[in-house]
Amino acid sequence: TELIELNIPSLKTLREQRVAIDVFKSLNNIGPQLENLTFQRIAHGKNTCVNGSQLLLPKVKTEAGRKTILFNGTKIYNSLNKNLRDEKSVILFKRKIKEFLT
Repeated sequence: TELIELNIPSLKTLREQRVAIDVFKSLNNIGPQLENLTFQRIAHGKNTCVNGSQLLLPKVKTEAGRKTILFNGTKIYNSLNKNLRDEKSVILFKRKIKEFLT
């Protein structure tokens, strides 16, 4: 509660921000790429609001699979609003993600 009063984000929020930024950078080929991670955009040929902006959630069979950055990063990225997912500037994305997740 003191953290809320001081406007300091929780560790969970900070982790989600960092993961979302890493996914954004990976998708936009900015900086070092995350090894062995391939985030796949949903593309189904229909002109819908999610076509190309959301990611395909990988299928996992174990709890360990649910804890990977590929799975969690996809979930976090897909939870963002479309305007945020469609951002092209990493600086603006970082600013907006902090506002969105706090």
